[in-house]
Amino acid sequence: MNFGDDLASGGTGLGGTTSFAGSSAVTGTDVDGRAYGNLIDVKINPDGKIEGIYDNGDKRELAQLALADFASPEGLVRQGDGLYGISDASGQPLIDVAGTGSRGSMVSGALEASNVDLGTELVTLIAYQRAFQANSKTVTTADEMMSEVTNLKR
Repeated sequence: MNFGDDLASGGTGLGGTTSFAGSSAVTGTDVDGRAYGNLIDVKINPDGKIEGIYDNGDKRELAQLALADFASPEGLVRQGDGLYGISDASGQPLIDVAGTGSRGSMVSGALEASNVDLGTELVTLIAYQRAFQANSKTVTTADEMMSEVTNLKR
């Protein structure tokens, strides 16, 4: 049977082929004239595009972040730890890329200014203030007792 007959009769088309013994390997080549590059850094552009920077000088867009806006942000439901959820009052999210509509832009490597729960911090501050007041009252009472002891001696 020759190669053409194998195809015509519905075979695999591999009749009469041979293979070398041993493991097979897939080899790829890049013919653009640049060396292979390893990802060394990631940068987020103001429009939300995530750019990969490689050690061979290449820069490639890897993904893009999306931001959500709401018809009524005040209607979002607080879920704790700085997280908010959708409610009937907030409306559905309007998702698009950064910098469109009323959506802000991205800042790579910056820390958001509102990363603490102010309510928790205020309660902690009040607790510390009361502890300080209690300790200062103890010092005042001890001072008054020492004055009385000094007066008794006279």
